[in-house]
Amino acid sequence: MSSEPVANKVIGYGIFFLNSNNSGSELFQNYYAVAQLVEQQLKTIPVLTLMSGQIDSKKLVSSLTLFHAAASFLFHQGDTSQDFLALASCCERTLAETAKQGYFPCTLTLNFLTSKK
Repeated sequence: MSSEPVANKVIGYGIFFLNSNNSGSELFQNYYAVAQLVEQQLKTIPVLTLMSGQIDSKKLVSSLTLFHAAASFLFHQGDTSQDFLALASCCERTLAETAKQGYFPCTLTLNFLTSKK
């Protein structure tokens, strides 16, 4: 995956809230806390049950796919304003668990991130 299209889409579509400004810091911490909670819950609760259905399970996987890409990108850019590696790792572990249950990283989201549009 080339980093240029990811950079354009990640920044261009509002993932900038993962940066170091005050509201960004709070939003990052909130998303990371939710991602950690989801990761823990998936150890004992199937994603379909946790999310109360297929539609929200797909939304969860799409969100995790997007934020994994955003956090990975920012980490590799050397941004130290947040613990982007921890978030990317959490998303990756959670996506691995959802994949075991038939919910793989979202192809539509990945295609969106890598498109040159």
